[in-house]
Amino acid sequence: KWALFTATIFSLLLSWGKNIPGLTNFFMDYFPAYNKFRAVSMILVVAELCIPLLAILGVKAVIDQPAILREKLNLRIFKMNPLILAFILSGGIALLFYIAPGSFNSFESSGEEQMVRQQVARQLEGSGGTPEQISQTVNNYSFEYMNALRQVRASIFKRDAIRSFVFILLAAVLLFFWMKGRMKQAWMIAGLGLFVLIDLWAVNQRYLNKENFKPKRFMEVPYAPTAADQAIILRKVNELALNPGMNIQDGMLTTRARTLLDAGKVDEARPILESMNEYRATIDASDRAEAEYRAVKEAERNMPAPPSVSGNGFREIRQAMLEKRAITSGGAGQNTVSGIVSALVAGGRLVGKVSKFYGRNSVTNVPVFAPGLALPVGSVPGATGTASDTTAVLAGDPLTLKAWYSTLPVSMDALISTDIESQLPGIFAKAFGGSIDKMIIAGAGSGSDGLGVFVASASGVPTSSDINCAAAGTPKWVDLGKLALTVLGLGGDQTSLAIVMNPLIMAPLLAEATAGSDPHKVEYLTKGTIIGVPVILSVYAPSVTTAGAYVAVGGDFSHYAWAVAQELTIDPIKTVGSDNVTFQSFMYMQGKPLIGSSFRRLKTV
Repeated sequence: KWALFTATIFSLLLSWGKNIPGLTNFFMDYFPAYNKFRAVSMILVVAELCIPLLAILGVKAVIDQPAILREKLNLRIFKMNPLILAFILSGGIALLFYIAPGSFNSFESSGEEQMVRQQVARQLEGSGGTPEQISQTVNNYSFEYMNALRQVRASIFKRDAIRSFVFILLAAVLLFFWMKGRMKQAWMIAGLGLFVLIDLWAVNQRYLNKENFKPKRFMEVPYAPTAADQAIILRKVNELALNPGMNIQDGMLTTRARTLLDAGKVDEARPILESMNEYRATIDASDRAEAEYRAVKEAERNMPAPPSVSGNGFREIRQAMLEKRAITSGGAGQNTVSGIVSALVAGGRLVGKVSKFYGRNSVTNVPVFAPGLALPVGSVPGATGTASDTTAVLAGDPLTLKAWYSTLPVSMDALISTDIESQLPGIFAKAFGGSIDKMIIAGAGSGSDGLGVFVASASGVPTSSDINCAAAGTPKWVDLGKLALTVLGLGGDQTSLAIVMNPLIMAPLLAEATAGSDPHKVEYLTKGTIIGVPVILSVYAPSVTTAGAYVAVGGDFSHYAWAVAQELTIDPIKTVGSDNVTFQSFMYMQGKPLIGSSFRRLKTV
């Protein structure tokens, strides 16, 4: 037993890896094959073997000498039955974990909150909100998100703790009844074995279940060999090859060639990899320094002479501004529509889900289809005709495109010393992307701002599509679950489905202490979805929760039409009496829900 106990403690120390560098490095250097392990934590298999063996030896000792459980241990201060002492030590610790989980674990990894803040900031970057609004939303959302995440992790920790306590209690009860002679030895052993089986089965199902198994036909050739793999196989030589184009940790993708250096020999190849990384870093730094030097020299050669009132420099710059030359990416006086649309999609989060239509004039006729085609009907063999389906096609919907514009003041110094002109298409595309998201969500439809899905309108989403919350006040997770189920019932392409709501509506839901184990909350925190429907947070969605307010919209956003004209122009305008130049961008577009019944609004009561 002492050998098993020593091996258990030793394996735990080795599993800490870099936290005990002296011991780890000693084994790496002087114990053969130890550096073949993929991870130092794999040594824990020794503890996983020794601890059950120790438990079995303990049960055997109790069976061989039943008097052990009846004798009281002398603990100097008092005497105690060994069964009670073992129960207090093991069950007491498990119960303490359940009662005060925060005393032993923070349930938050280092830098995790900062990572969440960065992700939320990136998501809201193109929303068009002011820096103060974005900062406040990031602070509120990240705080509530981390609180909710800690609650979920604490809930999982507590469930495992109380589960362990129950097993310890049941085992202690079995041993107690056997010790008192009220249970046969065979029944006691069978009961302990049953508890072990139930415990192992439930835990193992978390890590290895039917989802981990694939049909054989899918795994015969999981990765198609590349041309490089084929060339290595044809060499038929006993040597290793390293693929420098990919991370060594991803070597499983290339081990199909059988001769490639795979991830299982990372430690063996570590000196080579470190040398390669140092070499690459040196080359990259040298290349960057050379590129920066060339860029500076090129800028110095191309920089115009400083403008002066008495010279010709100022007149030349002024003349260029008066010509109002358009910034183009297509080379023909306008940006190509494909490039602008791709930039706009990157600038807004909902733009990629809606249907896009392009027109050359002020009116774009958008074809409108029913939400779903009627099911085909079988006909009699030999029939010359079939019944026609008149439910699938509706009349076209003309959208009158409106002018949208944005301005950007730029100082003359910035215009001369930087390449701001080449960045303008991306800057304006980001601004327009945010404005399109605002149109899709909250456009009033009264002018050039389109018609949003949160607005009740006979020509958009009607009030008949509203879903009421189950109770007064702010919405609950069950309300969002009901909305998600309704959205799934609409059918359509899964990639076009979404639920849109304000981060300030989501924050109280994440802060609910009583819903730490709510399945909808857990799914949102881990996947960003509710019953498989993605949730998009936007500052443009309403944030009020008074009675009758809309707090979320879900639906098939492919049934929202975004019509775009064929060009976006960016023109410089010189302001008389000022050194600043104002770049003005115009674009013609419009949007509205094509099929209002494809959307559902969640309303407070």
